[in-house]
Amino acid sequence: MKKISKFAFALLLGAASIASFTSCSDDKNDNGAGTLDQDDVELKAIATQFVNGTVNETYKELAENTDKLCTQIQGLRDKVKDGTVTDADVQAVCNTFLTARANYETSEAFLFGAATDFGIDPHIDTWPLDLPGLAKALTAKEIVDALQGDDADVYAGNKLGQELLGFHGIEFIIFRDGKPRTAADLKGNETNSEFL
Repeated sequence: MKKISKFAFALLLGAASIASFTSCSDDKNDNGAGTLDQDDVELKAIATQFVNGTVNETYKELAENTDKLCTQIQGLRDKVKDGTVTDADVQAVCNTFLTARANYETSEAFLFGAATDFGIDPHIDTWPLDLPGLAKALTAKEIVDALQGDDADVYAGNKLGQELLGFHGIEFIIFRDGKPRTAADLKGNETNSEFL
């Protein structure tokens, strides 16, 4: 799942490139010495402040929190497998999910740079979620095994459609009816049959 972090890092790089913005002024704004006129200086200052203070900070928080979410989900998966998962473990993942999701929602206010250049948005926020398809995938041993391997992110990106990926897919796994699922649910005491 390291791809999430790489995508978020790419978002930061794309936004940072805007910080080096210089005006492509026409002759009336160029004083002939290659310097910017007052309007262009002010626009550059506004753009730089926006990129450095808003865009980069939002993408940095998104990268950090999605990386944390990924690590916590992997830990939750391991605890489910060995039977040691607790309600507190599920709640911790849900809390991080909500934080990362809020970071993402904030980023939707500007979605430029790497977010649009690399098509990241459709892969992390496609709606509607293919609920029957996701429930079926989560019960297919071959798919579940592949999603636990070292190249799980590559497998997911290549084999699962974007309607199964991202925040909405994670939400389906860790929440029900707006509330965190229980450890008992994740241990297999709940089925997804109503979604198939």
